[in-house]
Amino acid sequence: MLTPFVLEGRHARLEPLSESHVPGLAEAAAEDRSSYAYTWVPEGTAQAEEYVRSALADHARGRSLPWAVRRLADGRIVGSTRYLDLEVFGATPTEPAQPPTDGRPPSVLEIGRTWYAHARRPFPARLQRAAVFAVPAARRPPREWKNPRSLYRRKELQAAIQL
Repeated sequence: MLTPFVLEGRHARLEPLSESHVPGLAEAAAEDRSSYAYTWVPEGTAQAEEYVRSALADHARGRSLPWAVRRLADGRIVGSTRYLDLEVFGATPTEPAQPPTDGRPPSVLEIGRTWYAHARRPFPARLQRAAVFAVPAARRPPREWKNPRSLYRRKELQAAIQL
């Protein structure tokens, strides 16, 4: 399992998701919910508690690394995002993929399950999150993308890093 870590930029800080974020997530999710059709966004404190428990359980299984998104301008929790479907490929194609650890970083991952409070969109942290997220994930491009949900091949990722 990967040890949770903080990612911070000028506008936002991605904090490892914990039960202490439940009230902020519930408050952020209580705003206009019309854009939440494509990802699970908790409704109320009870669902926020379940959301956090589920995310932490996925993390414990080595399948995700969840964060709460805090806007630095006012210190409020404005949403959540995560790395998910983390895998470390074997040395050969016949070796099964394994969950990552601190000493064995992921070969492939997705960034997803992202949502922001309606009134907080758009805000500079939204764009910054993508940049802050992509750099650590991309510094170790995989030998080969095997996850069918991934859209980019290694050469395309490496070319994007060079820009």
